[in-house]
Amino acid sequence: GKGNSHTPENIPFLLVGNGAGFKMGQCHHFPKISHNRLLLSLAHSFGHRLETFGSARHCGDGPLQLA
Repeated sequence: GKGNSHTPENIPFLLVGNGAGFKMGQCHHFPKISHNRLLLSLAHSFGHRLETFGSARHCGDGPLQLA
């Protein structure tokens, strides 16, 4: 990704630990998915039932399935 144009391609995120019901030891690849959906997933894992995180247009299909 490129910071100046906010492209969602090839931006690595690392989740460490084994809480919140996430299945560990996996590598996920979500091509062209907004970071907002990952952050929405994390909010849900902490019990916050938000429908959007940041701009609603970037949360179209809701949280990612990480479990």
